[in-house]
Amino acid sequence: VKTLGLAGQQELLLRGLLAAAQVATGVGEFELAQDYTNDVLERTVQGHIKLLYVDALVASAQLEKARKDFTKATDFCNRAEQEAKNLTYGRRLMELAALRAELQIHGSSPSK
Repeated sequence: VKTLGLAGQQELLLRGLLAAAQVATGVGEFELAQDYTNDVLERTVQGHIKLLYVDALVASAQLEKARKDFTKATDFCNRAEQEAKNLTYGRRLMELAALRAELQIHGSSPSK
């Protein structure tokens, strides 16, 4: 992590952390996934890397869904959707619509 950051490869670093968070979520390592996702959220806010910020919010929503905390998942989904709309990030808007549908199945009513 430190080496990529120092080498000026911030975007690769952040994408790698998001990928690691998804893998950790998939295998049930929720705390590790949270650490990776929080790292990306902090770095993207500081660096104003908005598209990756949206990706980190989506990863957070997926993590909370895996933890079965559908309220938090919906909150992250709402935040990601708003940011994606502001950026006209269409690819993530489609992914968020699918995630929102899954959350509604679990009884979490989204508040847009």
